[in-house]
Amino acid sequence: MSKRLTDRTGGRLLDELYAAVLEQGDEHARRLHLHLLEAAAAPFADMLSKWLFRGDLDDAFCEFMVMEDSNLSREALQDDFNAQYWEQRYTLREEHVPSIIRKHARSALTAGKYLNVVRGCYKGQGTLPLPVPHTIKIHPDSLHTLQVLPPPPSASASASALRSPLLCQSQ
Repeated sequence: MSKRLTDRTGGRLLDELYAAVLEQGDEHARRLHLHLLEAAAAPFADMLSKWLFRGDLDDAFCEFMVMEDSNLSREALQDDFNAQYWEQRYTLREEHVPSIIRKHARSALTAGKYLNVVRGCYKGQGTLPLPVPHTIKIHPDSLHTLQVLPPPPSASASASALRSPLLCQSQ
């Protein structure tokens, strides 16, 4: 197992652990591998929750699927309206996208980008009423399921909650 996981981080590590779970015939070995998968998935799920619900990127070890190019700044937009800030500031690190969310990775990237931009526009204007990050669990028996606890508010409710304070302050 250690040879198999050498140099694996992020989504590649989760995919390898999941494959190891599927290969186990012995129930005790399967439970051990499930435990390893759950433990390895917890930090990823926490980072995903912060990104999806707040636009926060908290990736001290560069293992998350979203990466930031901190050399790009919003200030460049004032000089060059067509600056590549939106497309290049936050991008996917493809090798760290686990298979469970591969088909939703672009949507997750965009959701976090929007929240990050809204937070940036709101700075100095009081407290931005963003939802508290929810707990995301990667269900180990079916890596086709992400469980969000508690269920998040509807997208329209969240958008309305954000829109009202922003509109009031722009008047």
